[in-house]
Amino acid sequence: MKTALWLSVSVFIIGFGLILLGSLFRIQRWEGGLVLLLGGMVLQSSALIILVVQFVRNYRSRQQP
Repeated sequence: MKTALWLSVSVFIIGFGLILLGSLFRIQRWEGGLVLLLGGMVLQSSALIILVVQFVRNYRSRQQP
């Protein structure tokens, strides 16, 4: 559980950084800002999926006798 938590937090932070970097690129009118924004959102979504899957696995393992 701790490994999945650290993985999802790390992926979420990297995604947040990409969103900030993409916003800077868009403000400065540089190329690739939209790609960075979308990449950051995809990473944050995958971090959420990792957390949900791990919590469901943990919940199911506790329910079995």
